[in-house]
Amino acid sequence: MHTSFVAKGIISAEDVFKTFEQKLGDKYKVTFEKKSGNAVTRAISGKSEDKVLIAKNAYHRTFVFVNHDTVNNETYFGFDEATVKGWLKLVGRQSGLIGHIIINLSYGKGTQFYQDVVNVIKETYKPEERTINVGLSALWKKQQ
Repeated sequence: MHTSFVAKGIISAEDVFKTFEQKLGDKYKVTFEKKSGNAVTRAISGKSEDKVLIAKNAYHRTFVFVNHDTVNNETYFGFDEATVKGWLKLVGRQSGLIGHIIINLSYGKGTQFYQDVVNVIKETYKPEERTINVGLSALWKKQQ
């Protein structure tokens, strides 16, 4: 099961970027990453959709992306928090538990950062929270 934020209307990634830049730009680094132009570059770069990157530091970072349901006129907000800097990922893998502890001590907790990101979505777009089955069992359950 996965909880998703769903807002009424079609909201562009550019609008989401402007919102985050206005509300969190003084506190965190906010950048807009446009999807790659063609299928080959998308496959190589991994940029298959427009995304907004909000970064506190090299360790606490998240992408916010939007998916549209044009039939129901809704926008789904998604988050990708598996975006630590490449060198930091390498250090974490190579140094094991001790390295992980050192990294956490160096960069601190990200609780407030992630709460700030979610609060911007909640306060600006007033989304509904929906629980969606995204596991393997979703393949065998009937759509309702």
